[in-house]
This record gives sequence, C-alpha cells and structure tokens, in this order.
Amino acid sequence: MSALAAQKIDPLIVLAFSNPLYNNDKTPFDDAGRASYAAYARAVAGHYRGQVSAVEVWNEYSGSFCDGPCRSDRPAYYTAMLKQAYTSLKAANPSLTVAGGAAVPIPISEAVRTSASRTMTTPFISTGAAVLFVSAP
Repeated sequence: MSALAAQKIDPLIVLAFSNPLYNNDKTPFDDAGRASYAAYARAVAGHYRGQVSAVEVWNEYSGSFCDGPCRSDRPAYYTAMLKQAYTSLKAANPSLTVAGGAAVPIPISEAVRTSASRTMTTPFISTGAAVLFVSAP
C-alpha cells in the first residue's frame, strides 16, 4: 500500500469472491456465509483503515462471478449480502466509501428481450439496496 500511496494511487479493493470454508465455495447464500463474508469485509476495512478510502462489495454479481443458489434470485441474495457487509464495513471504518451493485453490461438486444423483473437493476433497487448508497454519509 505504501508503494501505491507514493504514486498517489488510491486503490479500490474488491471484496470478492467465494471462500471454500463456507457455502461449499459458492457465492455466500445463507446466514453463515453472509456473516463470514461480512467478517472478512470488516477485517479488510480495519486492516487497511487510513490506507484505502473505498471498497467494492463483490463485482459483477449479474455475471459469472455469482455461483450457486444465488443465481436463482441475484438481486435478493446480493442485497442481503450487501446490507450485512455494508454494516460491518461502516463499523470498521465509518468514512470508508462502499461501492456496490456493479453489474456486467447488458447488451441492448438483451435488455429489450428481458423484462425488468429479470434484470439486475430494477430488482436491486426494489429490494432496498440502493437506499444504502443514497443515505450514506
């Protein structure tokens, strides 16, 4: 981190991906998996406090980086994980910027063929995840 700081680079740490100790090495999908992911997030935020100003909770959850039962309802599973991780991250470092909801680009032809209920964005917002970012200090 000191080498990055010397170059005036402020890294964005992506908190990803699965852990072989939880949820059979799949995307966190149950209470234990989400709690473990949140503990990992808190540990990273605490370790790099003062060195990193932002983290991302997962990446491209709408794409191939989501594996296991979460694929059945990505917005609901992601929102549950995001809310728990967000709380842990802010507890470890209240000034930390938390990014989330990063999605794989959906080609226009796919967006046209797919109803809003099957895309990531509309359900993500309707599950309440966007409120975290709107209300964040």
